[in-house]
Amino acid sequence: MPKYWADEVRELMKDQKWLIALAHAAAATGWVKLLNFWGAPKPFVLSAWLGGGPAPGPDVADVHLLNLEPPETFMDGIKAFERALEELPQDAVQAIRDWDPEGSARVLGPFYARAHDIDGRAYLGGRPLAWQALEDKTSVDELWDLAGIPRSDSKVVVVSEESLKHAHLEIDQGLGTVQAADSREGFHGGASLLRWVQTPEQQSEALELFTPVADRVRVMPFLEGIPCSIHGMVFPDQTISFRPMEMVVLRRPSSSKLLYARAASFWDPPFEERESMRKIAKVLGEFLRERYDYRGVFTVDGIMTADGFRPTELNPRYGAALAVMTGPMGIAHELVFLNYLLVEGSLLKLSAGRLEEEILEFADTTRSGRVGFMHPEKPPGLESTDLWLKRDKGVWTESDEEFADVRVLLDPAEAGTLINIHFTPNTPIGRSVAPWTCEICTWLDERFKLNIGPLEPAKDVHQARSELERG
Repeated sequence: MPKYWADEVRELMKDQKWLIALAHAAAATGWVKLLNFWGAPKPFVLSAWLGGGPAPGPDVADVHLLNLEPPETFMDGIKAFERALEELPQDAVQAIRDWDPEGSARVLGPFYARAHDIDGRAYLGGRPLAWQALEDKTSVDELWDLAGIPRSDSKVVVVSEESLKHAHLEIDQGLGTVQAADSREGFHGGASLLRWVQTPEQQSEALELFTPVADRVRVMPFLEGIPCSIHGMVFPDQTISFRPMEMVVLRRPSSSKLLYARAASFWDPPFEERESMRKIAKVLGEFLRERYDYRGVFTVDGIMTADGFRPTELNPRYGAALAVMTGPMGIAHELVFLNYLLVEGSLLKLSAGRLEEEILEFADTTRSGRVGFMHPEKPPGLESTDLWLKRDKGVWTESDEEFADVRVLLDPAEAGTLINIHFTPNTPIGRSVAPWTCEICTWLDERFKLNIGPLEPAKDVHQARSELERG
């Protein structure tokens, strides 16, 4: 793929000194490799934990760990790290100043970072508060309506037993309701403050979850179909959009909790639905720029139902699925840099239309799947494991890399076991990877005693309908 625009980004960034602030040091490895490749000054990595996988060594980066208490959940970790950055211990501050005595460094933070600084060093691409507020799941339906985007019915209520009960009964279409908290305590993702309520007992559990952290909750019907997302990218003169991505969201039998396990691009919706999703992203991008002066990447998450795509939330930031899509192209980190430059209002010479065409063409012909999650348990004696698996007649067995369908990585971490499943080009194109993910987790339970438990995939209602029509 031509990297003319990546060369422009490199020229703008390569002489800058970078402080990489990510919760897990292992997550900084890719950034450090890129900056070293560019010939940039040796970066400084500031992290709360080591994380799963290899972290940058002292020969390529200065690494300072805050060594916070291990978080119980993904979102707990995000918030703990954000709080720590606001009140850094003196040894961390001194380490940064020793590395950057002139104070000229910029900060590379996570995609959800807001516009602030670390000891006077500003974030690149930090988001204004007005943009962050768009992520509130209790106000996004008003935005869909203003932008003219079709959506499902919903109801926003105060957090109380009576209001949630009535909203559930009013909105339920037979499969229960999905209830999501507001952003009173900051943004939330990964289904952390979201519950699929089907029984009175699950409603009581949801109320217990919401009461200490939210004022309002959005209640909408549970929609059967593939969870998916579409990314848009807002430039000064136009909005471009990419291909739909499957969000691998797994169900736990008899539980209201959903397991978010990242994304893959093997699944294809019907062509007319694909184009409808891409149009939604472009319409919304123009609306966001006109109304909020928005710039850069955003993501619309939703469900591909039998009646078409129905949006459920807006992520006014770079989406993790876009990194999965662009990873095989070798441009994932450069595209994040490009996004940050757009957010900051930098004038770039590249053609947005050409960028859209090139990414679409590559992403449609080169599929990718990076599925995984942090499992809260860590079996005694478990070591980092790297293995290849092949599926034959519904049975998974270890395989040579050449014939494998997936690569599985297990890495013990502070909060449990980091599970990563990388789908190879042998994976069938067109279908959801969620069923295979569930099968692999069952295999991992049997082999490594991880105690993940039974998981179920979402149903591809369009695939089922096509098979029914074919007889």
